[in-house]
Amino acid sequence: DLFTDSEESSLYNGSINYKNEHGFELVILTIDDNEGKNFKDYAWDFYDYNYFYINGIILIIDMDSRNYYMSTSGKAIDAYSDNECYYIEDELYEFMSNGDYYGAASHFITLANYYVEYDNENFSEYIVE
Repeated sequence: DLFTDSEESSLYNGSINYKNEHGFELVILTIDDNEGKNFKDYAWDFYDYNYFYINGIILIIDMDSRNYYMSTSGKAIDAYSDNECYYIEDELYEFMSNGDYYGAASHFITLANYYVEYDNENFSEYIVE
């Protein structure tokens, strides 16, 4: 229950609009019990076992481990560079640290739309050598 009903509706509509526009799934997963799994593994098990379209992105907000994570699958791997993924995660940090989970999820949708539309590799501070 991180989101109100109206926030859930807004995020759902944003995810449907994203899918209709770009052809990728956009999943926002919130959990309060990761069942002892690594939050990244939990996210991908959830994505795989719930029959989402193979091409997509996922954001997990894990309240059990107090972590969050964004990843891509299928053709979305090519649509988002590693540097863009790192940048998106970093952009969510302030929202997350302030407990503004709706703000983080909403901003995630905004950034996901932006970076799938514009190939922008100007992230020198995130480049891993």
